[in-house]
Amino acid sequence: SNRRSKSWQWSQEFRVTTDFKGPFNGVAGVYYFTEAVKNVTSFFFGSADPTIFTTTVLRPRYRQETTGFAAYAQGTYQLTEQFAITAGVRATQEEKSFDLVSNRETPGQLSPAITLPGAVITNVLPFSSRTADYDNVSGRIALDYQATDDLMLFASVSQGFRAGGFNGGANTSPLQLNEIEPETLIAYEAGLKSDWFDGRLPANVTAFRYDYQDLQVTQFVTIPGAGATGGLVLTVDNAANAEVQGLELEFQVRPVSAFEAGLNLAFLETEYQDYVIARGTPAARDLSGNRLLGAPEFDASGYMQYTHTVGLGELVFRLDGTHKGSVWFDADQRVAVAREVPSYTVLNASVALSAEDWTFRLWSRSI
Repeated sequence: SNRRSKSWQWSQEFRVTTDFKGPFNGVAGVYYFTEAVKNVTSFFFGSADPTIFTTTVLRPRYRQETTGFAAYAQGTYQLTEQFAITAGVRATQEEKSFDLVSNRETPGQLSPAITLPGAVITNVLPFSSRTADYDNVSGRIALDYQATDDLMLFASVSQGFRAGGFNGGANTSPLQLNEIEPETLIAYEAGLKSDWFDGRLPANVTAFRYDYQDLQVTQFVTIPGAGATGGLVLTVDNAANAEVQGLELEFQVRPVSAFEAGLNLAFLETEYQDYVIARGTPAARDLSGNRLLGAPEFDASGYMQYTHTVGLGELVFRLDGTHKGSVWFDADQRVAVAREVPSYTVLNASVALSAEDWTFRLWSRSI
């Protein structure tokens, strides 16, 4: 395949931040954004050499223009020396226009992406022009409590918004031309930030829950008769509801100035709720209860580092590692069709000698 894409964008933000002597301070502003994207993708079927004539070329083209405007304000009021409350609001408006056409050319040429003289052109997806407007007002409220100099407790509730749109990957099926509805989110977070023993043991804990409405999901589905792609097409749908909840733990330890270590742990539970796909093969599949795309149940990372001063500078020994839990890349998680990436662990080691204006490092990755 071959893809040519051109884009242009411009944005501007004006913001005012206060610095009052009293208990209240805040920020307010406006934001404007505009973007235009043109894309031509060529899928070839026939010769393996993209520089020569091919049997068939499927060539979808689309143009999308987006204009967005937002106004926001947020303020923090210090109720006491220890207790503060923050509230904010954001109003968003987006307009989108989307034009698409997809043709099959026989014979066709992949590169350069031009239509050959005498080629037979078959219209796979007729020219389609769509427009849509999206509006949203969302807010946030947060509470902070500085219990001691070493411990802060926090909690917040906030709303999120992702505008809808259209599927730029549409190429063979009218079912790919559905309008994608806006996605909204209510996020709950609570936790603590601490720094114990004169900075030798920082520790942070965050628990969270995200409730999605109309979550936007990108996946491949099989639609019989979808043309040159063999029925496998890219779709973007809205899952009716989804829920995410988890716990993040962050620890560091610095018992002496020459040594430090850190450990990050993340536990995640995700689930589609009330998500039924009414198209593709087989039809009317209930994906409720499946895990969200790209969401591992467990992640971990950590490091140990020792620094020793020598005549030339500092000699630093470091060992770090990452563990990634398994993830799905298909919301339809049946064994026969699912795309799952298994869990894996990576360990790295390095030795570095650093002076004032140079560093020499030896490292090994995935040991």
